Amino acid sequence: MRLNVIILLLLFAGMLFGQTRRIVLLEEATNASCGPCAYYNPGLQQFYAQHFGGVISVRYHAWWPGNDPMYQSAKDDCVNRIHYYNINGVPNYVMDGKLEGVPASISAMQNQMEERLSIPSPLKLHVKAQFDDDSVKARITLIVVDTVKATKLFLRVAVTQRMVSYANPPGSNGEKDFGEVLRKMLPTAMGTGLNTLSVGDTLNFRFSTPVKNDWDSGDLGVVAWVQSDATKEILQSALHFPTTIITDPNPDITILTATQSSDVPYFIFNDTPDTVHVTLMLKNKNAPNDWHFNLKANNTINSEIPLEILPGDTAYFSLQVQAGQRGTGELTIFSQNDDDDGFYSEGYGYGYSVVFSGLVPQNSDILLIDDDGGAGYEKNFTKILDAHNYDYICLAENYLDTLAKCTDLNQYKLIIWNASWAFPVFTPSDVRLLSDYLKKGGNALLFGQDVAWDVFDPAGESHFAEAESLMQNYFSVRFLEDNSKGTKLLGIESDPISHGLSFELERPYGFNNLMPDAIEPLSGAQPVFKYNTDKIGAIRFDGGNFRTIIYGISFEEIEGDANREAVLLRSIDWATGVTALESKEMIPGQTALLPNYPNPFNPSTTIHYTINVPGKTQVNLAVYNVLGQKVRQVVQAKQASGEYKITLNASDLPSGLYFCRLKTGTGFSAVRKMILMR
Repeated sequence: MRLNVIILLLLFAGMLFGQTRRIVLLEEATNASCGPCAYYNPGLQQFYAQHFGGVISVRYHAWWPGNDPMYQSAKDDCVNRIHYYNINGVPNYVMDGKLEGVPASISAMQNQMEERLSIPSPLKLHVKAQFDDDSVKARITLIVVDTVKATKLFLRVAVTQRMVSYANPPGSNGEKDFGEVLRKMLPTAMGTGLNTLSVGDTLNFRFSTPVKNDWDSGDLGVVAWVQSDATKEILQSALHFPTTIITDPNPDITILTATQSSDVPYFIFNDTPDTVHVTLMLKNKNAPNDWHFNLKANNTINSEIPLEILPGDTAYFSLQVQAGQRGTGELTIFSQNDDDDGFYSEGYGYGYSVVFSGLVPQNSDILLIDDDGGAGYEKNFTKILDAHNYDYICLAENYLDTLAKCTDLNQYKLIIWNASWAFPVFTPSDVRLLSDYLKKGGNALLFGQDVAWDVFDPAGESHFAEAESLMQNYFSVRFLEDNSKGTKLLGIESDPISHGLSFELERPYGFNNLMPDAIEPLSGAQPVFKYNTDKIGAIRFDGGNFRTIIYGISFEEIEGDANREAVLLRSIDWATGVTALESKEMIPGQTALLPNYPNPFNPSTTIHYTINVPGKTQVNLAVYNVLGQKVRQVVQAKQASGEYKITLNASDLPSGLYFCRLKTGTGFSAVRKMILMR
């Protein structure tokens, strides 16, 4: 198997080496007195620093809404480039010549970059620069390696200052540090026209410019790109020092076996004419404590490994993963560019990142779907699940298909779907998998602002018949309106989830972006919460062999940690059929399996048991037929002292005698007879 992996990796690398790696140009219009710029620019800079080599950048400073000395320093060139893209608001960013709008989403920028990286370029660009105290000299080599179909081509060259920093904000928005600031276009913003390009052509260009007084000659850069004025598409770009990227032959999630080791392969191909130097690092580990990671390259095993890669050579390395008993493991593999000569050759620590995601499908009760578009709100769930010792998997929505192909989703007692405020809420595959899971007896919680709107409104991205059917048949919900105008959720007396709860709604997406859905229960469903406008904000539905709850708000819109914890824990208990009546007055005197009621039953009965242990113990509650075959796993989880009542629905079982067995980690075991009578 290991030999096969190596062979496939070599074949994959060989295919890539026959192509020309594209370097994507990230351009931005910004301003030092623009409030939204101060809000969004840190995210754009974070994306850039973590994907350097996949993208390089030039930033244009605008003449509005207020003062900006970096605009004053390069007026004509900034005006030309901003008008070139018809930009009329800041901040706005451009990816390889396509205006994308406000840089509000790091994940969106990454997707746009990766889409462009997947398209080989017909051109190679090599940039060399000489920075003196009084001048900048640049040499550009353009090599045509494939047929060029684009027309009206121009070579454009920019001198940038890698980072402009001020002791005090130069504008009114509070920003003091500005990356990749345009200082001068060479020879002008129009660029140099390119005649018809033929395969095999090699063109050389030289440019120079004086250094102005407000430039820092020890922190300058030169960026070159070839652009079609017919479409504005950028065919290729390059920087004055070499860059590389990490190639992941299998960017999907890696399915692992509990407690087993795996080597996950990666490589870096040096397609530049220079020797490159990088340092591999592991960052942002997010995994259970029994998961372990290391890098392996050149017979070295460590969490940080420096590499030197000669021109045309490839550095192969692997991530060594020791999986734990359960859960998901995620970390970032970062290749720091050690050839960065910014800030007097100290460099900025930029580099290219790939994210490893691994999963052990077994040994977990809850599947948490992270569908928030990369916003990170899943941490609100995982913090609570960790605190209460739930065994769970947190899975990005785009990996759900992969998981479903290798395991039965119905091994999970509950799916929690965190849609947050991201779209689409569902893909057709999501709907098919979730519908099938619920049909077979699964349970689900669905949190998200505008979930119902996205499914039922014609403008929604999840507006298709199968999604509507999922909402109607399995969540028993009708959509009333996009904005209930509610600012508070109020519990309903005697409801098993919301009784005694009420809370204000937070505004995590900005003050004007609170738009909680107004929804209505269909036949058989019950309201869980109402807004302070008396409209319904959450609905629960017992479908017989499945249970669902849908919230018209996102989880992060629930005010306060205590309220979020109460809502989630009560929702989990109700959806999974567990009622834990835990209080100081109700802790039982002993662990016991009490008689179920009714008995005989058709088709549902309540299983009643008590736990009395210090801390928590592993509880296993299962139902067997007269042949000793397990027909239902009812509980397999750690539980604290308390009284528990669980509804067992046996509508899919034949009439007859059954046995309910309770076992705990303390050695307790008890059996009760149950009679299912049709």
